[in-house]
Amino acid sequence: MSLTVFLLVLLAAAMHAAWNAVVKVAGDRLLTMGIVTGVGGLVGLALIPFAPLPAPASWPYLALTTAIHVGYYVFLILAYRAGDLSQVYPIARGGSPLLLALVSWPLLGEALSARQFAGVGLISVG
Repeated sequence: MSLTVFLLVLLAAAMHAAWNAVVKVAGDRLLTMGIVTGVGGLVGLALIPFAPLPAPASWPYLALTTAIHVGYYVFLILAYRAGDLSQVYPIARGGSPLLLALVSWPLLGEALSARQFAGVGLISVG
């Protein structure tokens, strides 16, 4: 991996943790989450001219992903009301790969090997 890619991944991880911390400490978490996602949406809109549109066949998956993320954001806000950032953030981040691994077989027919499940487990526990 090149140094540039490594630094971009590190920057993305830091930004992700930072927006979660901002949402956690905000007085109005819903408004703050809206602002954070709105800014991200504006950045995405500004980048549209530089990338081709997704294939039409992918639009239903994009809509489903959007709905899932809205639910994720709502539950994240509720979790931050009840718990500390140091507890909620690792569970929210580590739980996603595990949840995907568990539902990928019954929903998508993607069976993971024992070695792959072990990898997902190691990633999930940090």
